[in-house]
Amino acid sequence: MGFLYGSMLEFVVDVNMDAKKFCFNLTNEPASPNGRPSIIYFHFNPRFDTNNVVLNTYNSGFWGSEEMGPVFLMNEAGDAEKSFSPGTSVTILIKADENHFQVIVNGAPYVKFNYRHAVEDITHLEIWAPYDMYWRVIGGGHLSKVSSCQLSGLVWGIGYDFTPWVYTKGWGGAHFKDVDASGDSGVHPMTDTKYYYIFENQRWNPLTGFTAHGLLPTDRSSWSNKSGRVSLTKDNIKPPSIHWKWATDWIVSFDTPGGVDKDGWQYASDFPNKYQGKSSTFDYVRRRRWMKKAKLVTTGPWKKLGSTKLVDMSFGCQVHSDGSVDVWAVSIKGEALSRKNVSQSQPEGTEWEPHPGDVPFQSISCTTDGVYLKSIEAGNWETLWAIDSELRLYLRREISEIRPEGCGWTSPVCPESVKDISVSINGELWGVLESVKIRGQIVYDVMARRTGMTSTLPQGTAWEYVIGPGWKQLCVRSMDRKNME
Repeated sequence: MGFLYGSMLEFVVDVNMDAKKFCFNLTNEPASPNGRPSIIYFHFNPRFDTNNVVLNTYNSGFWGSEEMGPVFLMNEAGDAEKSFSPGTSVTILIKADENHFQVIVNGAPYVKFNYRHAVEDITHLEIWAPYDMYWRVIGGGHLSKVSSCQLSGLVWGIGYDFTPWVYTKGWGGAHFKDVDASGDSGVHPMTDTKYYYIFENQRWNPLTGFTAHGLLPTDRSSWSNKSGRVSLTKDNIKPPSIHWKWATDWIVSFDTPGGVDKDGWQYASDFPNKYQGKSSTFDYVRRRRWMKKAKLVTTGPWKKLGSTKLVDMSFGCQVHSDGSVDVWAVSIKGEALSRKNVSQSQPEGTEWEPHPGDVPFQSISCTTDGVYLKSIEAGNWETLWAIDSELRLYLRREISEIRPEGCGWTSPVCPESVKDISVSINGELWGVLESVKIRGQIVYDVMARRTGMTSTLPQGTAWEYVIGPGWKQLCVRSMDRKNME
């Protein structure tokens, strides 16, 4: 189909402090390490060393005529700001209009570039910068999650068994036999465990009671995964690799969520309705979870961090004057913890400090020192908005039924400081902006409506000023624009 009229593409570029340039290309083939694609339909190239932005096309070995993008752009407040600068994060939106590409930078219209080739042939986005990227193997070990910070070499990890580990800055272990597992190399013994589960399913039969032979053709198999969609047997479940060994035989799990009876069964009216541990008159199916533990014994440049089990951890964004960094974590009991005295010279820190709460935590993340989320607002299109203590507006990305927690926050949605937000029934976002420039005058506490919001661009493109000044808070939760028309 190509990049046709109405198509939009958004991405975020984090520009290094020492960056001299970067570019993106819209092409009709994947990027190749051997050279350029045959056609570049749109070449966008900010150059910091020459202080300009080059727009162009490329076809069969020849560049077209260069056009220049503006060095400065006007933001929504009417102020001029530099388009691109080293050390910043830039949100770039490319829109395909009828005759041209339109580029929007950080929510503000930036430049238009007329089509020179048939855009229906565009299939790929290529992003380029003058840096070589590669993976460096550090040796053995096994982790399910890692976290790092700006202090070189300060890395923590969590195993599948929720054991925290600290990187020793060494190298070797496991099958890297040329490095001996000694204290000098930073290589230590390391273990990990992982549980595998299988569900036994039965249906009620008036003559024989609960039995696997009573399952209907539309039911799940007598042995399956949790969802019932995959038929399994105990024999066809294998450890992850030859390096793993079974540590137990199959046993009944008595800690299945929802509760179980004395034999490990949980009951429901039908598959896959809500299960509970006590049978009732209207329960016609039951299931039982079995589990088996696999264990890995290896070595690697990792040191075990105490006995406290963790499900998540996060490093702070800043290094304090004493060289320490903040580390927050969530224990397997849902407790919020912070680690004291973590630094480059003492990567494991000294002790945990608990922070009791009314509800258990599942995940945690550290932000800039002193900055926290002070307000959140849920909307439709599976969106969640938030304002931090510095009045920056964020949007939670990729919230879905499969991943209700989302997968991260966008960079600040707009340059304006936002004091309050509210979302209507139809998903419209309204807010109170701390200050805006209208007709050359600074106006404070202005009520505004976010425009350009779609299912593919939920953060919108601009603010439409409604009324001001003097607003502190607003609520549009009951507003239904469809019923107002």
